Amino acid sequence: MSRTAELCCVQGRVRARSVSGAIRVEMTTNADLSAKSVSGRIHVTYPPGVRPSTRCRTLVGRTTIETDEGADCRCSVATVSGQVTVASAV
Repeated sequence: MSRTAELCCVQGRVRARSVSGAIRVEMTTNADLSAKSVSGRIHVTYPPGVRPSTRCRTLVGRTTIETDEGADCRCSVATVSGQVTVASAV
């Protein structure tokens, strides 16, 4: 069974895992994040001005990073099959 895990308005460290299903996280602070999936897209949003140190990996899929690189926090995202996006909220 495939489901989407949505975490909204997160203020602390996040560690999310999924075998089959998407992970969507909306951060509200510059906290560390780790998200992994075997099959599923991962989308992470940080507030404007947060510049995470980002490490993204996917074997089959596209990686899109729409934040400025920095050292405010660590963002590690990996999936075997799926799209990975790290973006700033508008």
